[in-house]
Amino acid sequence: MIPNESFVKGVHKYQVEAFKAFDSGAYRFFSLEWHRRARKTTLAINLLVRECCKIPNSKYVYIAPTQVQARNIVWDDPNMLRAAMPDKSEMGWDMNEQKMLVKFANGSMLKIGGSDNPDSLRGIDAIGTVFDEWALIKEETYTEIFRPIIAGPVRDELAEMGVFRWAIFLYTPKGINHATIQFDKACALDDGGALPDNGQAEKTAEGWFASRLDGEKSGIMTKAELDLAREEMPPTYYDQEIRCSRITEEERTLITTAMLEKLKTLDWKAMRAM
Repeated sequence: MIPNESFVKGVHKYQVEAFKAFDSGAYRFFSLEWHRRARKTTLAINLLVRECCKIPNSKYVYIAPTQVQARNIVWDDPNMLRAAMPDKSEMGWDMNEQKMLVKFANGSMLKIGGSDNPDSLRGIDAIGTVFDEWALIKEETYTEIFRPIIAGPVRDELAEMGVFRWAIFLYTPKGINHATIQFDKACALDDGGALPDNGQAEKTAEGWFASRLDGEKSGIMTKAELDLAREEMPPTYYDQEIRCSRITEEERTLITTAMLEKLKTLDWKAMRAM
């Protein structure tokens, strides 16, 4: 079974929504602005493995911010890539530990890598690419290396199967940067669109699927865990990591410029007279 039984049993409705959007064939680009522990990576790995098994003689790529993170998040974690792999009786496969490369019996390949050395990713004729922690990945990894690849045609035999090139961007916001700018464009904010409150955006740019999850609304995390996190985390980091708020660097500091400006308006003489 691909995705495997453990993923199917634990799948949440937003993962199902993303899978259905992918399978509809209506989108080539997917931007998921989801809170921590929303199982973004689990979704992506299961999708990548499924596509490798389904589409023969094709290449797929998973990219984390660094090679070390890619190994820690996906390759070495027994609950990630290895948990998503099919039974070898269904689809044979071999793993190259050094290269972090999986070769499937049907000729397809899944490459796991990092963006800390973008040039090492050049020349991969990828059908599908996942950028995990997109807000932390070097933007040129996509714009200079993979975007030109996506623009190219697929082989005739794949085109006859309805296969097309695609990219998925997964992240929890970290300030305002290329990830949030891209997400806003995907939500067609300049053309009457709006940021989704929780789930899929109602209006998107052509070819784009956009989804946003607020941890207090998604139902993925329990109220008890949310309450505990709220007590133990600084408010700005709670808002960023759990609520997907776009917190600026200034808002992370103890004293902000806004606070300093407010101090200038205080009547210090009156306060001293009190």
